[in-house]
Amino acid sequence: MPKINHIHDKFFKKIMSDPRVAREICEIYLSPHILRILDFNDFVMVDTSLFDPYLQHSRSDVLYRVKFKDRPQYLYILFEHQSKPEKKMPFRITLYSFEIMRREGTNTLPIVIPIVFYHGKKPYPYSRDLFDLFGGWAELAKEIILKPFTLVDMNQISDAEIKQHRWTGVLEFTQKHIYSDNLLTRLVEIVPQLNELERMGADWYIISVLEYVIRAGHINSKEELNKFVIDHLSPELRSKSMTLAEKFKAEGKAEGKAEGTREIAFKLLQADLDLSFIARVTGLKVDEIKNLTGDPLGMK
Repeated sequence: MPKINHIHDKFFKKIMSDPRVAREICEIYLSPHILRILDFNDFVMVDTSLFDPYLQHSRSDVLYRVKFKDRPQYLYILFEHQSKPEKKMPFRITLYSFEIMRREGTNTLPIVIPIVFYHGKKPYPYSRDLFDLFGGWAELAKEIILKPFTLVDMNQISDAEIKQHRWTGVLEFTQKHIYSDNLLTRLVEIVPQLNELERMGADWYIISVLEYVIRAGHINSKEELNKFVIDHLSPELRSKSMTLAEKFKAEGKAEGKAEGTREIAFKLLQADLDLSFIARVTGLKVDEIKNLTGDPLGMK
């Protein structure tokens, strides 16, 4: 059977590679209002060999792009061949369509119209509707899937409301104010929430907050951080917090030293010095030095 299927696929793809065939199929099976907005003078077959991860697994896909009449964008038409029915075909076609959108889309995602050619021994028995695959949850799926995602925008939630959230409030407040000039003055506002977390046995949560603040926030000095810890955290948490501060202070020094080394290597590279010589001087590997081109911190 796989060999026979391959014969079907190969025949279908060969015939469909002629744009005259593909265009006539569109003219027969697409709705008139769609045809009216398309310019088939610009109707081109697209190479799908670079598509991944879904389209590369299909031997029979044929993809065309056609320009809109009144704008410089394209619509894509995916022709797919099936010689036997497949219950999850709507899902597979959706995956293919989204991969085309990902691959071909820039600032605006393209519309993809799938057309499936089926020639099984019996009439096609399954639904073409993706939502029917959710069984008894079809209506719930329609309420959720392809609808705007739920957005929790910290900029739109007041601090007073955030502080009412027992578990998530500390997360929300910290991330909302992480860009503050001096974050510790804002964290003082949620000390009651931090104390409540400690009473609930969530020491890990508080330590994670401090770790995040040290890594991503702006703190004027280590002394200011120590004062915050001493004034507002329990004795049990103080030692852990102090250790954390020392740890990240050391990491910061190490990162600074590494950045300095990369900058020196970059300057030597600009002077056209030999890669092996730069490696000996800086202690960096040759591959690391090569990656510095145009980027002294090696962040590309």
